[in-house]
Amino acid sequence: MTIRNKLINSKQMNTRLPIHMVQQIKYIAKERGVSEGSIVEAALRDYLGKTEHEEILLKKSDKIARQIEKLRRENKAMLEVMSSFIRVYLTYAQDIPENEKANAELKGAKKFSRFMELVAKALDENKPFFDELEEKRFTEEDFAQ
Repeated sequence: MTIRNKLINSKQMNTRLPIHMVQQIKYIAKERGVSEGSIVEAALRDYLGKTEHEEILLKKSDKIARQIEKLRRENKAMLEVMSSFIRVYLTYAQDIPENEKANAELKGAKKFSRFMELVAKALDENKPFFDELEEKRFTEEDFAQ
C-alpha cells in the first residue's frame, strides 16, 4: 500500500495512553525500526480481529479441509467397491479345471487389458469413477443376473 493510499484509507485518531505504554511503544518502534503508529495499529488489529494474512490462511485451511474430506469419501467408496467385488468374486467364481487354466489366463489377460483401457479413457476424459459413483444411485435391479 502506498503512502497516498494509506492516507486516503485512514483517519487520524487522538487518544490518551498511560506514560508507561507510550514508553513501551516508543521503545518497540525504535527496536524494530518502524513508526509508533504502526505499532499501535498492529496492536489494535490484533485486539480487534484477524489480519488479512490470517483470513487468507483460514480460507486456505478450509479449502484443504474440504479436499481432505473429499479424499476420505473417495477412499471409503473405493474400499467398499473393492470389498464388494471381492465378496461377489469369491462367492460366484468357479474353480477352473487344470486343462482349461491356460485358456482362462488368456481370457483374463484380455479382459484386464480392456479394463485398463477403460480406466485410461476415463482418466483422459477427466471423468473420475467417484464423480459418476456419487451421481449414481444403485438399486437391486442393477445387480440382477
